[in-house]
Amino acid sequence: MGNLAHSRGSCLPPIGTARGAELPVTKPSAFEPSGCKVGWVGKRVAARLHLAIDTPIHRLDGSGEGENRPLGTEAEVRTFLIADIRGYTRFTQERGDEAAARLVTRFTAITRETIETRGGAIVEVRGDEALAVFASARQALRAAVELQVRFEDETRADPGTPLNVGIGVDSGEAVRIDGGFRGAALNVAARLCGLAHAGEVIATDSVVHLAGRLEGISYIDRGRVHLKGIAEPIHILELRRELSPVQ
Repeated sequence: MGNLAHSRGSCLPPIGTARGAELPVTKPSAFEPSGCKVGWVGKRVAARLHLAIDTPIHRLDGSGEGENRPLGTEAEVRTFLIADIRGYTRFTQERGDEAAARLVTRFTAITRETIETRGGAIVEVRGDEALAVFASARQALRAAVELQVRFEDETRADPGTPLNVGIGVDSGEAVRIDGGFRGAALNVAARLCGLAHAGEVIATDSVVHLAGRLEGISYIDRGRVHLKGIAEPIHILELRRELSPVQ
């Protein structure tokens, strides 16, 4: 996947450690933002912490309960995934609108298929950015890694239409209001999407604690970072697909 700007060791925080608690980190994070924008999703999330979703609750958790629950009365834990094509504006300027339309069409199709296969729901896809929500942190992380694998494969098959995508993931309580959600996890996921380099999945320790160990996925400690609009530093990890040993 994307180029790694720093040398990092593998580390999975202890399961059950609360956000904000002291976690063992071998050295302070040197991870800096990639310079990529936090686009319409990030700006909208940061401003309102509210994103509309058409999928009723019973389609996310399979319970069928709570669809008629009074809005804004009970928080639910959800995992949010935000993906953004890197270099989209420049690609459009250099290659033209038709090429950009093909790029977005491929991005949308792959994102939707992968998210829905893993039990998530697409909130909205607009141009080069997408937002999805999951009831399961495990499924969200699997979907994020699978997306990067598919984007890499598609780019290799058609280098002229590169799907260089950064992904951010966070879990937390969110209140369902007017068919959407309000919660800090939306803001954090957007900020992590802005930090992720092309080919990277960046998630909070909260998601990792909820999901636990996942077969075929490795966790790379990225230390703690300060995110705009978030008072306390957040411990983040990068997720990668584990490659099979060469026989």
